[in-house]
Amino acid sequence: YIVAQTAAALAMSPGNVKTTHHRARRALADYDETRAVLLTSGDAARQRAIGQFLTALATRDTEALEAILAEDVRMTNDGGGVFLAALKPVVGRKKVRAFLLGVTAKLDPGGWFDVRALNGAPALLTIAESAAPRTAKFSALVFTLDGEGRLAQLFVVINPSKLAGVKFPVQRTDGPATVEP
Repeated sequence: YIVAQTAAALAMSPGNVKTTHHRARRALADYDETRAVLLTSGDAARQRAIGQFLTALATRDTEALEAILAEDVRMTNDGGGVFLAALKPVVGRKKVRAFLLGVTAKLDPGGWFDVRALNGAPALLTIAESAAPRTAKFSALVFTLDGEGRLAQLFVVINPSKLAGVKFPVQRTDGPATVEP
């Protein structure tokens, strides 16, 4: 009965509904299995990977940056239409490296950063100024690691509405305060 209703609502055959359902369940099971491994990875592996990533970016060491990225690393950007961001995922070690080095070259090196957990995954929060137009000042870069301790996925969030719940420190003349971007 449910299969027939779903098929009618989606203009699909009942066989296609069942096949799609089984594929979706398999994809979710694979995701859950991978996510469990990522979330239970030791803090030491996370700290090492993030430390190597930050050092490679700061020193602009292309070889070290490529070494910490998984071969099939995938980076997605969310500018929310407010700030410039890659419209499609950036996939592959060399492309992600080139993208990151290109973006960070335009930032003022005197910015602020902090490593925190966001939604159970390690994240790099940054405040950085740039003279480039439509460039975000606040960002969150969330990482997932592969089984070998390399960065497998990078989620860059610069959309202000999605960063509204994240507190970033800001220096004011009357002392430190926290503000939302």
